[in-house]
Amino acid sequence: MIERLHVIKLLKQAKKAALDQDVLELKSLSDQTIHSVSIYQDEDNMLAAIFIYALAKLIERKEKYSGDDFAKYLKLFLHAIDNSISCIDKDFCEEFKGYISSMLRESEKLPGEFKEDVKFVFRKARINKASKVYEHGISMEKTAKLLGISQWELAEYVGPMGASEYPQSRTLDVKKRVKRAMEFFE
Repeated sequence: MIERLHVIKLLKQAKKAALDQDVLELKSLSDQTIHSVSIYQDEDNMLAAIFIYALAKLIERKEKYSGDDFAKYLKLFLHAIDNSISCIDKDFCEEFKGYISSMLRESEKLPGEFKEDVKFVFRKARINKASKVYEHGISMEKTAKLLGISQWELAEYVGPMGASEYPQSRTLDVKKRVKRAMEFFE
C-alpha cells in the first residue's frame, strides 16, 4: 500500500462521518481518494474509496430498510473500518482487502431486498469510482483492471458520456481559436 497514512486518516474520518450519518462528508472523502488512485494506481486506495462510497449510499437509503437490519449492517461496517485501520497500521494490507470482501460476504446473510440492494450498491460504487478514475485520464483498460471489472462494464457507465461533456475537453470554435492565435502573436 503506497499511502498507508492517507488511507488510515480517510477511514477514521469515514467512521466519524458514518456515526454522524453525514452522507455528503462520506461522498467527499471517497472522491478525495480518487485523486490518489489516479496518481498511484493503488488498489487499496481504490478499495477504500469504494467502501466509503458504498457506505454513503447505504446510509442515504437507510429509510428503505428495516431499522434492525440496517443497524446490524452499519455496526459490521464500522467494525470492518476499525479492523481495516488496525491492519493497515500494521502493514497487513492483504487483511484489509479481506475485510472489504467480508462486507460483501456478510451481505449474503441479509434478508431479501436489503441483501440485493447492498450488492447493487457495492457494484455501482465500483463502477462509479472507476468512471471517476477514468475521468482523471487513466486508460479504461487500467481502470477496469484496477477494479476487477470488465472494460465492457466500465464502458457501459462512461460510454454514454461523450468527451465534450467534460468541461476540460471543450474547445473553442474556429473563429475564436484564430482570434486567440492572432492576439498571441501581436
